[in-house]
Amino acid sequence: MASKWEVVALQGTSSNMTLRPTVLPAEILSGIVDYLPVPDLAAVAQVNKQLREMVYDDTRWGARLRQMEVWDEKEAKRKTLDALEQTEIARKRIEAERQLGRKTGSVTLFDATIAVTDDKERELDVAGPAAPKPTMIDPSSYLRVFEGVRSVRGYARVEFARIYEALAPLYNDLANASDHTEPLVFRMFRTPEEQAMMINILQKFGRSRSVRDWSKKETKIAAMIDLFESAALQEFEGGYDARDVDGRMQRYANVLTELNGGASCVQLFIQKNPLMYEIPETPADCFMGELLNLEPMSLFITRLINELNVQSDVVNRTFPESLNVMLTFAERVIQDVVADYTARLIEEAHQKDTETFLKAVCGSFQQCLRIPASLTETKGSKGTLKEDTEKAIKTMFEVHVDLYLVEELNFVRSKCEAEVESWERKVAEDAEAHESMLLSGVSRAEDKKNFLTSFKKVLLMPVSVIPFPSTTAKVTPTTTARPSDELSPAAQTAQASAAISRTGTPTPATLPTTELAAQSAILSARLEGIRGLFSLEVALQLLHLCKSSLERAEPFLSMGGQLSEEVREQCEAIFVTLIQHLGKRHIKNGFDQAVEHLSRYQPSQGSDVGTSVEPLVIFLELVHVGDLIQQMVDVFFEQEMARLVDRNDFLNPAVKEKKRFEQLIDERVAAGLNKGIDVLMNQVEYILHERQSRRDYNPLPASVTGERDPGLGPTRAATEAVECLTTHTKLLVGSTDKSVLDVFFQEVGVRLFGSLCKHLKKQTVNVEGGIKLISDLNHYHAFATSLRQKVIMPYFTALKELGHVFIIGISDAKAIGALCSDVARYGGVFRAEEVYEFVQCRADWLKVKRDVDKILFGAMNDCCVQ
Repeated sequence: MASKWEVVALQGTSSNMTLRPTVLPAEILSGIVDYLPVPDLAAVAQVNKQLREMVYDDTRWGARLRQMEVWDEKEAKRKTLDALEQTEIARKRIEAERQLGRKTGSVTLFDATIAVTDDKERELDVAGPAAPKPTMIDPSSYLRVFEGVRSVRGYARVEFARIYEALAPLYNDLANASDHTEPLVFRMFRTPEEQAMMINILQKFGRSRSVRDWSKKETKIAAMIDLFESAALQEFEGGYDARDVDGRMQRYANVLTELNGGASCVQLFIQKNPLMYEIPETPADCFMGELLNLEPMSLFITRLINELNVQSDVVNRTFPESLNVMLTFAERVIQDVVADYTARLIEEAHQKDTETFLKAVCGSFQQCLRIPASLTETKGSKGTLKEDTEKAIKTMFEVHVDLYLVEELNFVRSKCEAEVESWERKVAEDAEAHESMLLSGVSRAEDKKNFLTSFKKVLLMPVSVIPFPSTTAKVTPTTTARPSDELSPAAQTAQASAAISRTGTPTPATLPTTELAAQSAILSARLEGIRGLFSLEVALQLLHLCKSSLERAEPFLSMGGQLSEEVREQCEAIFVTLIQHLGKRHIKNGFDQAVEHLSRYQPSQGSDVGTSVEPLVIFLELVHVGDLIQQMVDVFFEQEMARLVDRNDFLNPAVKEKKRFEQLIDERVAAGLNKGIDVLMNQVEYILHERQSRRDYNPLPASVTGERDPGLGPTRAATEAVECLTTHTKLLVGSTDKSVLDVFFQEVGVRLFGSLCKHLKKQTVNVEGGIKLISDLNHYHAFATSLRQKVIMPYFTALKELGHVFIIGISDAKAIGALCSDVARYGGVFRAEEVYEFVQCRADWLKVKRDVDKILFGAMNDCCVQ
């Protein structure tokens, strides 16, 4: 049969009216049936079989029961599945017995497991005994009308019919009453508790829309409920005013809870509570001028906690366990009292300055978190009061966190910039003041007069007075005391520099009196000043600033959701800001200035030859400071940032910036060391040039000088050169990575080898001086060994072997040639041609040249000029 409802409709014109059936879809018919009241459904079911099936459809009656909140679909599904499973087990058992030829037991219509009909179809029997119907003799049975409803598929219509039969008369009577004295409900039930329960049951029954004119009746019943609720609220309010907690308050709280959930009495309890409007504290108490003091807020929060815990006891005694009144009360206190106090405090702090604003937001958040931590649980909170109240606190602060995060980052950025600029300005002002002090004792006119006078005396001085070096006469110098104003500019410079280095700040008695001396003292002071190109103090200040900022922001990580992720990202941005200012803004500039000063250094600038390159020493000290700052950053990252970021996440901004910082220091150190090697080797070459006497390797015979054996130790030039190298290489140990040290030491060794080769080719060496040369070469070899670099050792071993060609006498000239041609002796470092060049440094080269050439280049005829 087609799914349709044939409705007769009038169609046509006014002159010709015809009757024609109209077909409606089943979906529309089903919707119409759903909206029909129960009394009309009986008439609809008699139209045809299809409509009867729709009306008798069990799911339609189950939906009405669900609207009354008495039908559990999950329970109905579970019972149906259990019955199907039992049926399947019984069917398999019967089938197995038939196959074995056994006689099956009798199966009747009352079998608890399976029923067999005449047409051999099986159907479930899961209804069980029907529930008893309520009667007017026992009014309390109306209060239990919902208790007997069972969620069983196939019996929803039966259960609904039982409820309808009991409640429909009462519902219609209540809806048709003109005042509160007429309804049967108020005459059958005399106590407010029973009346509230019955009204609630009728209200649920009305949701099923089962009676005619249900919308109008629903409005009338709602007005009657409001009237009853107002009367109950008056009684509750009277009990509240009389402090009758265990009497009227408790009784009518239960009545209102039975009526509609008790929301109205909860709101009344909250509105009349003095905690909502008696607030003697003000946010202005937290400010002492421009300073923020959160002690008054702490006292305010303590008072709130105490009052809330007092009200917690009242809630436990007044309201039923089904109501979580304490959470609602605490949330209202937070929204209306705490939020207002906090907003005004933060706004006033923002008007003062940024730092006060940041401290106010963080401090007030931590103070407010004391509320959920100190609240007493009630029987209605089910142990979740603290957690739910903490969520309310965090929700209250969401409006402040966004602005706080922006201001926090801007504050850290501005403070870092100000700290670095303050340091640079202080260094520049100190240098300027120092230079002004040094120049304050200089009289340009007097300086010019003294210089011209001295120049005139030198020009007019007799030639015999001017000393010339002489090897035959010994001049005994006489020292005469001269006043300080007759000292040479170099002497004054040395005196001023010594005084400055001893005292740190020049005194009027030690100020240079000439411009040249003053400029020299200024250069010395600038050299000393590069020690302060970057500072541990500045690094500590920036780290402490970042630590304070992270400590303020970290409590907001518990906000949860997207906001917690934003706080984490802002913490990473704060660390990135710190590293950028500490690296690019502070350390990089310091290293660059030190390298620039190092590149301008010339060994010949001083009048005295020293084993220390002051700019390089200072740069290596800066390397130590930079390494210490890097270690401080590593410790800070491990202690403060490791719990916020994943250190193995190479895409994280904080991790990337930290690696850039380490790379920046390594690059600056490498650039400085590269320039430092140049300066160091220039100093070594300068020492060799100035300290190496032409008689060190070519001494006069003892019969001429009258001196005994000068000894086998190294010469002064070799000693000072190695001392200079050792001093500066040791300074670098422990301040940088081993890989950087290895590269530095290898480069120093290779460059030293080249300088020694170049220096040796400029010397003249005799047999007696060859002993000294071998001592020097052994000294250089020992230094190279101390560097512990296997790569450079073959070079210095070859140099040691090279020294042997200078101690062979003239009588054994062919042995010299043999040493020159023995390339394997030098480990492949020197070729025969290169050894030949060194041999030419012998003092007796012209005498041995012929024999050496024969060994190296073969037999040659003597050249005769006729």
